[in-house]
Amino acid sequence: MHLKRLFVIPLIMMMLPCASVFAEDTSLTTTETPAVTTGELHRVDDSIDSDRTMIRMSGSDRFRVSMRSNVDPVPLSQIHSWTLHLETPEGVAIDNAQIGVYGDMPAHRHGLPTKPKVTENLGGGDYLIEGVKFTMPGRWQLILIITADGKRDKAKFNVDLP
Repeated sequence: MHLKRLFVIPLIMMMLPCASVFAEDTSLTTTETPAVTTGELHRVDDSIDSDRTMIRMSGSDRFRVSMRSNVDPVPLSQIHSWTLHLETPEGVAIDNAQIGVYGDMPAHRHGLPTKPKVTENLGGGDYLIEGVKFTMPGRWQLILIITADGKRDKAKFNVDLP
């Protein structure tokens, strides 16, 4: 019994600093982050598909979304930014969106160590996402929860890091 405590207590103490990583960021910028539940994130698309395109229609075809890293190649273990472009299905740029940004590594069942968020509306349908950090090689997913013009939808992008 005493040996169990020797292992369990240090393990719990090591995990405590990580708890804040999983807390939802409630700070809002000019492009407010929509409230979202963990369950909603996993309903985006639980499959680990091979689609690595960075242009797509959102899950319910309400938005056309594209993303690109502002650093090439996408870095490992470095905080970096991405640019998101958002438009209607007809190709009209959307400048009034609220966008939540979340990351996931499905194979390991954990998220990003950072809390990326849209920090600036660049105009013309472009938004700056800052605070992205991938900590290890493998398949990551960037998940966007988008609200604009009274519509809400999700988009998922696969990012494979060697």
